[in-house]
Amino acid sequence: MKFSKVRGFTILELVVTISIIGILSTIVLTNMAAASKRGRDVERQSDLRNLQNAVESYKKKNGTYPDMGPNPNGDNWSTEVESPNAYIVGLAPEFIDRLPTDKALGTDNGYSYTVNAVGTVYKLIAWNTVETDSLTDEHPFAVCDSVLCPAPPYNACAAPNPRFLASYGVWGGYAGVDGASSSTVMAATRGIICR
Repeated sequence: MKFSKVRGFTILELVVTISIIGILSTIVLTNMAAASKRGRDVERQSDLRNLQNAVESYKKKNGTYPDMGPNPNGDNWSTEVESPNAYIVGLAPEFIDRLPTDKALGTDNGYSYTVNAVGTVYKLIAWNTVETDSLTDEHPFAVCDSVLCPAPPYNACAAPNPRFLASYGVWGGYAGVDGASSSTVMAATRGIICR
């Protein structure tokens, strides 16, 4: 009878193999987490575009932009935190299936909406929820337009303001008032867009 000698792994070989597997696992998990954050940023941008299209459709049908939902703290923003299903009145389900909510709510109020008193200018923002994107004045979802919202008193809309760097925004409309001067109209428009 012959016995064959079976050679197993040495402890050193096992430690090296386990270390390599651990390093590869860490790399894969890190990349998955980053991809997940990028995916949420893309979803926020898509949600804002969908909301913008719904708000514009509402105006086309009703002549004005929709009203804000509840605003218990009186800051002139209706937010998903204050009212997850009604931060924009009358929009869902006719113009959009449901109002989106941020799955990874940041350090603020997530999706927020404001409109002027006569329903001619609105702004939508995803406050402090950007996770991976680098926001500049040229970004399509920058909180404000640097041309419409120049330096003070509208400097809240520009970098290096932390809210600017961590928030997406879209807006629309024009605060046209019959007989008003162009500077009055622009000031009224900026009062919403440059917030």
